[in-house]
Amino acid sequence: MTHAFAIGYDWLFDVWTTEQKEVLRNAIIDYGLTPYLTAHEEQASWLTSESNWNMVTNGGIGLGALAIAETDTQPVLGYHQQDPDEHGKC
Repeated sequence: MTHAFAIGYDWLFDVWTTEQKEVLRNAIIDYGLTPYLTAHEEQASWLTSESNWNMVTNGGIGLGALAIAETDTQPVLGYHQQDPDEHGKC
């Protein structure tokens, strides 16, 4: 869902009202980025899975972080700038 919200947020950015942007931005953070970081802290098994679940999830979170880059996404962006060998097989 973060992937879909990120694309919608980006594609329709110029037509969304400030309130609509805030709702989408908060949804990306509250239901995408925050649970993702919690999963990393808890070392969820799917983070190192060799299935497509790893790539789908990490890709969606990456798009979510980029879509709302003007807000504080440093924890997620900082995480992805670290050594990729330490963080899954995506």
